[in-house]
Amino acid sequence: MKWSAAMKIILKFAMFLSYIGSPVLAQAGNEDRYRPILEQASDEYKLGNYKAAAKTFKKVYSKSPELKKPAFDGLIETLRSNKQWDEAIDVLKSEIQTSPFVSDYRIWLSEIYYSAGNYPATLHELAFAEKITGPNESVLKIRYQTQQKLGQHQEAIATITQYLEKQPKSYEALAARSSSYFELNLPGKAYADLQEGYKLRPFDEHIISNLTKVAYVLGRHGDVKIHGQKCMDQFQKIFCATNPLESLPLKSETIPER
Repeated sequence: MKWSAAMKIILKFAMFLSYIGSPVLAQAGNEDRYRPILEQASDEYKLGNYKAAAKTFKKVYSKSPELKKPAFDGLIETLRSNKQWDEAIDVLKSEIQTSPFVSDYRIWLSEIYYSAGNYPATLHELAFAEKITGPNESVLKIRYQTQQKLGQHQEAIATITQYLEKQPKSYEALAARSSSYFELNLPGKAYADLQEGYKLRPFDEHIISNLTKVAYVLGRHGDVKIHGQKCMDQFQKIFCATNPLESLPLKSETIPER
């Protein structure tokens, strides 16, 4: 059978569409295949089966380019929840080699170093993250908490002050700065920050108990009685009832888990 020129063109075009469409179909098939596995990994994570979740997330991460990002995120969260710091660090470093300018990866790595107690490495990674994002809230918060862990209270105060310029209603930052002021033997400034924090969060047990302790140091016995009674009425905690000096230094917040 003879083909007309028009029919030959149509046939070639159809073959071309089939050729370029096959990778798209393969990609869709790959995603459809691994999505239920990704959902299975998420279910295992929610149930606290971290070993099984990590294994399944790794499978999707290595086999499905389309689902690599959610699988990677799930794997890191699973390793963090299971306190597998070394493995989480290795996985993040590997991904950073591929995508060195993703600030979230640097921030996650700094958080993991912080949780593992490696504070110098935390500050090192934060320096890289800041080059990408600038001094944003996430970078500043982890930095001041790390500086406090290292006893760098003067530096921590500067960082917290910078953070409060961005988040002026952060009672956590005010409480943290008051802790560093107290460590530097500046109870008056510590008390002023706690008073501001109390206005923002009057039912926070750490703020009320710390107000009691600093008031005691300042000799403000009337305030000690007022704040101490509030602490006892609201929380019934042992540290509210004891001599304020017994539980110094002040309590401050730490990085929450993601």
